[in-house]
Amino acid sequence: MAKRVNKAKEAELEIVDDIFLVKKEKNSKKLIGLNPDIEESAENLVIPEGIEIIGPAAFVSKNKFQYSDIKSVKLPNSLKKIGNDAFSHCTKLTDIQFGNGLECIGKNAFASCRGLEEIVLPDSLRVIESLAFADCSKLKNIVFNEGLQVIEQSAFYVCKNLNNFVLPKSLRVVGDEALQYARKVTIHGELPHNLTRAVSPISWATHSEYTHRNWPMVVELVTDDGIYFLPKYIETTNAADCECALNSGMPEKVQTMYKYCNSGDTSADTAYATYMYLLESGKEPCEDLKKYIKRMSKSIASRLIATNRNAEAAKFIGLGLLTPAAAKSLYENAVNNGSNDIAAYLMEEMKKNDKKPSMKL
Repeated sequence: MAKRVNKAKEAELEIVDDIFLVKKEKNSKKLIGLNPDIEESAENLVIPEGIEIIGPAAFVSKNKFQYSDIKSVKLPNSLKKIGNDAFSHCTKLTDIQFGNGLECIGKNAFASCRGLEEIVLPDSLRVIESLAFADCSKLKNIVFNEGLQVIEQSAFYVCKNLNNFVLPKSLRVVGDEALQYARKVTIHGELPHNLTRAVSPISWATHSEYTHRNWPMVVELVTDDGIYFLPKYIETTNAADCECALNSGMPEKVQTMYKYCNSGDTSADTAYATYMYLLESGKEPCEDLKKYIKRMSKSIASRLIATNRNAEAAKFIGLGLLTPAAAKSLYENAVNNGSNDIAAYLMEEMKKNDKKPSMKL
């Protein structure tokens, strides 16, 4: 039962369920925070039906994160929008149950909620605004709803453990760096606008993170038409050309997206992943890709070895693309580094120097 707070009459504020501070606005009710007079910290919140908006910074304390003890939140079906910074820095929050009426999650709404590991979005959601889930460092899985249309810039910024995205058919636009740490993206239907920039971080800090983890600088894109490999780092001036190449549907275009990278590692990883996928699928790589792979075979093999992808390195070496001099150089490096398995594969390759390169796996 709602009761009036005398000091808040003129501002049309009321306390609901003894916990929530609510403001009436024309035809809606906005939750603007917790009752400042409650003595105990709130851990498990059940937002009452009738609330349509959660206001900006509603659960962010102006004094030493007063509301950081919040562990779970159940939202009502009446809720349409979660405002900017609403649950920002609720670091103990581990469970969110969204209502079926939510349409928009505002900027920084759940930023730095470092206890979240999984999120299931409601069917009603249409827009995820910028930085909405930024720095949710434990977030590993998010289930997107069919009906979602927009994911804004950096929506999942610094979500280092969120690497696999299954995007809905309804998605039309995805902002720059929105899928910053994506390693695999699956989408059935039309590709959303700006996808190449969404998976290509601007910051070189992310590049360092990938290098530290020995991750390939490439994103696997699974579509209805097949599998493609997007460069992880795209030269800014080439972003539009890369996007056009992806959407062209022309084999010679989508197979040569390595040309748009801003680092040698990214080019090598993109070309290698594309080439190997085509061979394993029984498809013929275009001439430009074959020439690039042949020319860069030593660099590609070196990178596979350096990033501890020894099984892949062995398979690539077995293609017979290395020159005798390249095979000998890699063999000597492998011996010096104690990489006995790789050295053995290279020794076999050196014994076949008089044979023509084989294109079979």
